[in-house]
Amino acid sequence: PYHVAETIARESMRPEEPKERRETVAFVIPLYNEEEVFPMLFREIEAFRRAHPEVTEVVFIDDGSTDGTAERVRALTEGRPGYGMYFETTPPSSSTATFRTRSRWWRR
Repeated sequence: PYHVAETIARESMRPEEPKERRETVAFVIPLYNEEEVFPMLFREIEAFRRAHPEVTEVVFIDDGSTDGTAERVRALTEGRPGYGMYFETTPPSSSTATFRTRSRWWRR
């Protein structure tokens, strides 16, 4: 009994080993007028994320859709962590710098 207690005491005094680091992946998906097909895409993304927990973030980029793409994305991602969306407010031919300064962002 004594040596069992001694072993437990020694184990508890060891410095903690670093927790295993896990690599993560983020998907960046452009969308343009995808209101009708987005639900199918979203189901596929959700199935993939369940099978691959390393996918921790999915970012949609709405490239100025004129249909209800943004509303559909919001409705389907509501309450689900790891989703975000950029709203492009400049023409697609604009530079990246302009994109960064004129975009809006939301994240779940």
